[in-house]
Amino acid sequence: MKIAAIVILYNPNNSVIDNIKSYVNYVDLVIAIDNSTQYLDCIEKIKQLSKLEYISLNGNFGIAMALNVGIVKAHDLGCSWMLTMDQDSSFENDIIRVYKEYIYSHNTEDIAVLCPIYIYDRHRTRKQSRYKQVSLVMQSANLLNFKAYEIIGPYNDELFIDCVDYDYCFRIYKKQFKIIQCADAKLRHSPAETKILKLGNVNLIRYGSASPLRYYYQARNLLYLVRKYKSFKMLGVLLCKLFKIFFLFNNKRKYILSYRTGIIDCVNNKFGRKVYE
Repeated sequence: MKIAAIVILYNPNNSVIDNIKSYVNYVDLVIAIDNSTQYLDCIEKIKQLSKLEYISLNGNFGIAMALNVGIVKAHDLGCSWMLTMDQDSSFENDIIRVYKEYIYSHNTEDIAVLCPIYIYDRHRTRKQSRYKQVSLVMQSANLLNFKAYEIIGPYNDELFIDCVDYDYCFRIYKKQFKIIQCADAKLRHSPAETKILKLGNVNLIRYGSASPLRYYYQARNLLYLVRKYKSFKMLGVLLCKLFKIFFLFNNKRKYILSYRTGIIDCVNNKFGRKVYE
């Protein structure tokens, strides 16, 4: 069984090199798909890593297109399973060994994705059974079954970024495949910047914060999921993010305008990369 890790680069820094080194020895090869919009010295260092194939898209075409390019390339190189990685993620343990144990001991004909437990500073890990079927999962460190991918179809590049993984999960279940979370697979992950709401010296809550542009994409694409899949869960996430803007964020006006524009663009079926006029 040949496995390729596909890592999506976007204006990376040197920490990405250490992240790739955390898993390069566990896979047969790493395919780096570069969405960067500027030249950086660390990209040259990444290109020199062992077992690494580098593909530049010569611009930012979004995570969905980059994943699709990487998956097709991995299949052309003889891989039947692909590990999809974010550049800010690193292995906490040998995730590939855990995944292989599942594959060798189970029938995987109806399995689309194996996924890990995510470890980050806003997420409390709970004890769970060794293998658990889940409905939604983030994209990083997913082991993707190419046979299922051919049936489910490629990631939706109209979404560009944000909710690309959730959209794929909804389509997995529409095609009657499964997502299995492996409790022994641990991924160190950094989704968005963590901020802390304090009361005096007491930390009340930790929450994620991203740029207004990312909140544009989140609003647009979450509403897309609500409308397409009639998902009340995604509606709850959409409202929760608006709540965060009102009660936790500075520069509320800019965030609200971005969020509002995302909603309007979804209603008007304007997708793809946001181009400011």
